[in-house]
Amino acid sequence: MSWINVYSILQARWKNNGLPLKKLKWSQEPISTVTINMPDQTPFETEDQDSKWNRGLDIFIESVLEPDPNLRAFAHEQECYNELMWVREQVLEYLPSLRR
Repeated sequence: MSWINVYSILQARWKNNGLPLKKLKWSQEPISTVTINMPDQTPFETEDQDSKWNRGLDIFIESVLEPDPNLRAFAHEQECYNELMWVREQVLEYLPSLRR
């Protein structure tokens, strides 16, 4: 299917919904050739399973360290904020022991 066909199909659908089509930006390149370069990404094909595990563990630790205001507000509503923080500390102490 060419871009012109896709564009005309979408244009008809967007007109029916009253949404502006002008805000869309169209690429002339096929999707299969579009490359997104991420500055901190490196190839991981030759990496062993332990390295991947440790990288996943690091990402999980970061997610535990990052404050979640919605979760903390919910804990306040449930009157268990202090217990949540205690569990968080216990988890943060335990997580490094999972490193390979």
